[in-house]
Amino acid sequence: VGGKLDSSMFWYDFIYEGEREGQWTPWLTFALVVPTVDSIRLTHTFSTLLLKDEHVIVAGETGTGKSVYLSLWLQKDALESIIPLSINFSAQTHVNQLQDLLNSKFEKRRHGVYGPPAGEKNVIFIDDLNTPKKEYYGAQPPIELSRQWMDYNGWTPDHQHPNHKEDRRM
Repeated sequence: VGGKLDSSMFWYDFIYEGEREGQWTPWLTFALVVPTVDSIRLTHTFSTLLLKDEHVIVAGETGTGKSVYLSLWLQKDALESIIPLSINFSAQTHVNQLQDLLNSKFEKRRHGVYGPPAGEKNVIFIDDLNTPKKEYYGAQPPIELSRQWMDYNGWTPDHQHPNHKEDRRM
């Protein structure tokens, strides 16, 4: 906006930035996240479990900021050895897409074993976990693949990926 506000503008819609030579900048250009007791509690619990190599599922009402707080922690506060991978599920998410995406993000360690680079850890953040479309019998294959990964530290072979994918550091 510049150094002066127009008479048609309200000063409380802007922030005065002295470091930028006295510029008035609209608040909407900033990603403003206000921590609350619940968000601090959520982030602390999530980070504690994650750093102890536990799988974490965060459930709650829509629009409460779960994704925002967890994404911010992964981007800004996570250890440097953590490699975050964000995946957004939708009704159109197909299990093969998920498997191909995950395969593309891991490096081969030895025959049939894939994972993050040595000394690092992948954290896979799946947003909107329950949204993939149900099949005829009620199954949701992307969720089943995620469950299989969590239960068995990998998944069984298929025709495109004949090796068992396994990594105990996920």
